[in-house]
Amino acid sequence: MKVWPFDTAAENSGGTDIRPADLERGTAVLAAIRDAVGDDMEIMVELHGLWNRTAAQKILDAVAPYRPYWVEDPLRPDAVSALAHLATDIPIATGETTVGRRGFLPLLDAGTVDVVTVDVQWTGGLTEARKVASLADAYAVPIAPHDCSGPATLAICAHLVLSQPNGLIQETARSFLRTWYADLVDGLPTVDGGQLRLTRAPGHGVRLHDDVICGHLAEHAVSRL
Repeated sequence: MKVWPFDTAAENSGGTDIRPADLERGTAVLAAIRDAVGDDMEIMVELHGLWNRTAAQKILDAVAPYRPYWVEDPLRPDAVSALAHLATDIPIATGETTVGRRGFLPLLDAGTVDVVTVDVQWTGGLTEARKVASLADAYAVPIAPHDCSGPATLAICAHLVLSQPNGLIQETARSFLRTWYADLVDGLPTVDGGQLRLTRAPGHGVRLHDDVICGHLAEHAVSRL
């Protein structure tokens, strides 16, 4: 489960600092999960790149006792030097807004990323995402592709993570996968017992509903080389 219990505090302070009371409110979410299920559920803590280095360090120190699987985007992913100065044993996941191999190379070269959260759509398509995965593999870093960019992107990300030797996990947003994703397409990957399963349909496996293709919701564009 991924949670982001510190975002409101970031909005209030502009990410410049976090008060002890806000730290306590945020860690209470993690404590409640641990009290309910112990270590049977991995917790990912999402910080959305909203913090400066000092505040991010305070959060990392505060969440460490709850043994998060990773902390995601404690800083902006292009703040490579600042990320390198964070002191923590918690794995750092980052990269959903990073573009291409040239964007990921400084992070990998500096050893500041433990899990690459590449987004296939934002990074430059499947061809570039595969190269990012291969680059990460050369640094012994796993990939965990980002979801939230739409149902076709989720399907393509799922194919990517299942096809790569360093594929770790595929994010899914329940509020999307169980609602509007299915309103647009057929053939979505399914999640059952924590396992993601693809269909055997050709290509990425999803097909737009006819009423989406022909209806008022669709915009059509043709590009010519």
